[in-house]
Amino acid sequence: MLKKEGIMVYYSKKHVDIAKGVAAPEEPQYYTVAEAMEKFNLTRDQLYHYAKYHNIPKVKKGKYTFISKPELDKLLAAPKIE
Repeated sequence: MLKKEGIMVYYSKKHVDIAKGVAAPEEPQYYTVAEAMEKFNLTRDQLYHYAKYHNIPKVKKGKYTFISKPELDKLLAAPKIE
């Protein structure tokens, strides 16, 4: 994260470590629509319905749409019986 105060510029430790090569950048995890359809055995319309109704984040890059992996996994995971 970059923070500017007057003429001073501050960087977060995480971003400095990534620039040095000490730490690997964390990539946000997403499913493509095709991957999610295959994994959860859903149609495209069902997948988009779940994403819209449950406010699952989507990212559009060019002509491809990516859906948040952790959010979709949490929603469509098998129920836990305790």
